[in-house]
Amino acid sequence: MKATEISILIFLICVSSVIAFLPLKNHVLTSHLDSTLNTKILPSAMPSRLYGINDFFNKILANDENLPPASNPGLKKEKIPATVEFLPAKVTVTALPGTKLKDVARSANVPIKYKCQKGECNTCAVKVNGIPGKACMLAIPNTVTRPGEKFIVEVIN
Repeated sequence: MKATEISILIFLICVSSVIAFLPLKNHVLTSHLDSTLNTKILPSAMPSRLYGINDFFNKILANDENLPPASNPGLKKEKIPATVEFLPAKVTVTALPGTKLKDVARSANVPIKYKCQKGECNTCAVKVNGIPGKACMLAIPNTVTRPGEKFIVEVIN
């Protein structure tokens, strides 16, 4: 862009910003409220023309309709959700790989007792697919290969 085009654009943005905050006169809402309630509306409660500038920027920043839909940015490979079943509560939920087991249990309203939260006291002992572990230290494995892969968590305490 040339310097003149940039200065014109900045001028237009400044002018539209000032206009956007000016209160509307003879607006349907304000005239209706004034006539029915016989009250004055504070300037802060009056609608403004701010929507006009937002429409302007929405058009400028809109995506091209001819482009394909955006892929999932930030993740090289989408995580496949796993199914987690808590026993003896018989509660089944889905969780993404890498989610801590204590967070999955908390979101499923499965009571697990915790004490040290460091894996030292054995208060939160569980068995995941028959293998003993501590709920405060375990997470859903990142090796989930198919949707709905099931993990059975037996709460011991």
